[in-house]
Amino acid sequence: MRHTYATEMLRSGVSFPTVMKLLGHGSPDMTMLYLDTALTGL
Repeated sequence: MRHTYATEMLRSGVSFPTVMKLLGHGSPDMTMLYLDTALTGL
């Protein structure tokens, strides 16, 4: 569910730093995994 939530937020235009903070990621690298998935699905 977290993965779907993050992907949908990114696809909807929520900013990267906001998604990172909402998911509690300490490293941008972890959030980038979600971003890569969101971009390939477009």
